Amino acid sequence: STLNHSPAPMRAVMELRGVIDGFAARKAAEQIAEGSGKRALIDAFARFRRAAERGCYPGALKADRQLHLAIVRVAAVEALEPAWETVANTREWFHVPARYVGSLDLKQFAERHLSLIHI
Repeated sequence: STLNHSPAPMRAVMELRGVIDGFAARKAAEQIAEGSGKRALIDAFARFRRAAERGCYPGALKADRQLHLAIVRVAAVEALEPAWETVANTREWFHVPARYVGSLDLKQFAERHLSLIHI
């Protein structure tokens, strides 16, 4: 079926993204507990924070995506990355950046992700 910009499909995509992100975070935590992957998350978060501090909306969105992708990669679950990419790309189809410019506090947006690297 064809996607549209109505709230119902967007909610479903966001819910699916949450499920995949949650699964990836749990698996990444297992990898980190075994001693691998923490540095990749710290580095990805640092790039996200720097973009947010510069007030660079496109850069912050890109760095946010890269942080979530780093978590997926640290999780090291076969086929998780393409599944995440599909959902993330679909989510981005709904995203209209111009709507948020000036209304999104990028620093707060980045700081809300800090808990992801303290898995």
